[in-house]
Amino acid sequence: MGVTILLIFLSGVLDRIRGSGYNILQSRIVNKLTYGWVIAGLLGHIGDVLTFPIASLFAVGISIGLSEPIGAGLDGRTPDAAHIEWYMVGPFAHDAWLSLLLRGAMTGVPLLLTLPWLPQAWCVAVAYTVAFPLAVLIARYVPSFTMPVPFPERWACQEYFRGWIAAVTITGLRAFFLA
Repeated sequence: MGVTILLIFLSGVLDRIRGSGYNILQSRIVNKLTYGWVIAGLLGHIGDVLTFPIASLFAVGISIGLSEPIGAGLDGRTPDAAHIEWYMVGPFAHDAWLSLLLRGAMTGVPLLLTLPWLPQAWCVAVAYTVAFPLAVLIARYVPSFTMPVPFPERWACQEYFRGWIAAVTITGLRAFFLA
């Protein structure tokens, strides 16, 4: 239980490190692989033969998109047509929240390659599908109840929240479906 709590905490911190451009681990790839190692731990594979494949596939998934839907969601605007990302086609190009759902799902899709060996791999796609829009929603509205929060701080908040929400969701799904 203590290790799980630590991994949940680290998930938020590593999401922030990964997304912010911090170079704490000296390499963006190392940042993403470290975050993937935490996800592997949440999936019950903190140091076995599946750890590196999980971490690597997660690093690919978390690298898929940039940030236009996040910025649009935080600002409460339609995505900027000049900054549409490659996956934002059709209705996704005009709806930040729909794009965030898709972006979240895409984070976990590469891990589906491990399904033959890791039946709960789908939990990551579900967790990030929930976490991407929910974290932006929380960062957009919750801090403003107490004081106005400038955009850069809201951006940081959503990264922390996304990591924590996803980690708690993965943990909950695994507990429910493996019980």
